[in-house]
Amino acid sequence: AVSPDIIFSLPTQPKGFASLAQVKVKKLQKDSSKGWLFVYLDETELHRMNLAASFYDVYFVINTPELTNIEGYSAWMWLNIDDLQKENVTLIRREICGKPTFLIPINLFKPLNQLTKRQINAAANIDAIPTIATV
Repeated sequence: AVSPDIIFSLPTQPKGFASLAQVKVKKLQKDSSKGWLFVYLDETELHRMNLAASFYDVYFVINTPELTNIEGYSAWMWLNIDDLQKENVTLIRREICGKPTFLIPINLFKPLNQLTKRQINAAANIDAIPTIATV
């Protein structure tokens, strides 16, 4: 089970809809050969967040002070765990300190101040006649 660090709702979401956030302080890592920037996320933690994402919007929020001086980034960054699904991105898996771990590229994250600017799904509990596609 995931024990979220923060449970919240945003004004643009349907009433009563909650989101979960896992907040982690992360050290910025750099691939020496290609110059990619990334953070580590252990496989167990990702699995827990994916499980919770079946029921809630789950956000992986990181605090990485080294990003403060890089244009387009901030010390606080987020991504929706749904963005890490296999059909959306290929994750690189490594063994770090004997634990299966994924390298999450920094370019998948967005500054925290953009959290309220994302597109959300239409409310599921509206009193509208469903549209039926004709074949």
